[in-house]
Amino acid sequence: MMRFGLEGLRRAGDFPCSFGGPGSILVIIGWVLLLALVVFCTVVSIKYLVAAHKQKKSKAAADTAVAILKERYARGEIAEEEYTQKIKILND
Repeated sequence: MMRFGLEGLRRAGDFPCSFGGPGSILVIIGWVLLLALVVFCTVVSIKYLVAAHKQKKSKAAADTAVAILKERYARGEIAEEEYTQKIKILND
């Protein structure tokens, strides 16, 4: 006699979406690897964005310092030797 419904499915592996079958460990490993990949990409993206922001901020600060130094040299507040020395320091 043929049974209809879920009464005939007794073992855990009989259900298509249940855990306990031979492929379930592969599904779990796959999800863990996917989660690890998402976390890794998120961390790398955040580190890249922070580094790019710091570099941009640092370059802007150096440009500001060079502009101030040029103004001081143009006004005659500092000598040429001091100007070239400080420009070397800022460019390094």
